[in-house]
Amino acid sequence: MQDIWSTALHDAAVRQRTRLMALQGGVDRLTVALLPVHVEGADCPAAIAMFGRRNVCSPLGLEMLSSSHGLTYAE
Repeated sequence: MQDIWSTALHDAAVRQRTRLMALQGGVDRLTVALLPVHVEGADCPAAIAMFGRRNVCSPLGLEMLSSSHGLTYAE
């Protein structure tokens, strides 16, 4: 896993390519996006790691969002 992580970081920072990785499989899967960033004044390439959420939102939050957009429970 360390080789995969190192390669993905190198691709993001040096090759300026966005990478998407899954850190674990199954129910506990955690997704990480590695994005190239430009740091003004820095001599070395850089990347940022953005971690995804395991759950998008709660059932109540989904109900509130759908009702605010005029959707019914069937939609």
